[in-house]
Amino acid sequence: MKNALTTRVLVRGAVAIIFASLAAQARAKCDEQAPTLACAKAEYDALDKDINAAYKHALTLLPETSGAEAPKGREQLKKSQRVWLQYKEEHCEVVGGQHGGSEDDMSLAAELCEVALQKERLQFLKGIHEVK
Repeated sequence: MKNALTTRVLVRGAVAIIFASLAAQARAKCDEQAPTLACAKAEYDALDKDINAAYKHALTLLPETSGAEAPKGREQLKKSQRVWLQYKEEHCEVVGGQHGGSEDDMSLAAELCEVALQKERLQFLKGIHEVK
C-alpha cells in the first residue's frame, strides 16, 4: 500500500515536471515566431495571473480609510479596476473588429490588444506604493 502511494506521488511529480517543461518550450517557441492566437492567449493567461497578484498586493498597500476630504484608497482602486476591465474588453473588441479578415485574424488582433493593455496595467499596479 505504501509503495503504491509512493509510486503515485512520483508519477504525479514526473507528469507535473513534463507539463512544466512543455509549457516552457511552448513559451520559447512563441517568442521565436510571429504572433499566433495560441501564443497570445498563453501570454494573456500569464499576465492575468500577474495582474491578479499585483492587484491584491496593491490593495494591501492602500489605506482603507483616509481623511474626511480624501476618498478611500482601496475603494478607488477597486472602482478603477472594474472600469479598466470593462474598458479593456470593449476597446479590444473594437480593435479586433477593425482588422477584418478571418475570425482568427480578428481574435488575434483583439488578444494582442488585451495583452498590451494588461502589460500597462501590471506596471501601474506594481507602481502603487503605500500612502503615508
